[in-house]
Amino acid sequence: MSTDGIEGLAAPAGICISINGVEISIVPAAISGLGAMLRDGKAVFAAMDNDVSMAEIFANHTEDLITVCAHGSPLRRDQVSELSGCDFMTLLGAVLEANLDFFIRQLRPAMDKMMTKLLGLVSALDSPQQSSN
Repeated sequence: MSTDGIEGLAAPAGICISINGVEISIVPAAISGLGAMLRDGKAVFAAMDNDVSMAEIFANHTEDLITVCAHGSPLRRDQVSELSGCDFMTLLGAVLEANLDFFIRQLRPAMDKMMTKLLGLVSALDSPQQSSN
């Protein structure tokens, strides 16, 4: 299989953090886990979009935040739920940073390009046909 042209698509290097004195690397979630992360974190991401305070997000969506961190890290859900507040915040920040980077730098430009093409096609279909009478 040729690798020509895919060098720029390589995943970014992981974000190294220390949890309970152990160094771990947080990388963008594999596509198989990305859907689950987005689905399980839907309420959290909606709250973030609505400028809800982090205190309120933690109060109302603790379980969702734990699940998002488990999807986006090598830690199991039960391990995430046992973390100290400081370690949890470190993990959450790294998971969000690693995956937001994926959306902003890689997925969003591809989606914007696709939408531009689709809008061009829709525009062409909607334009009145000139008749040659």
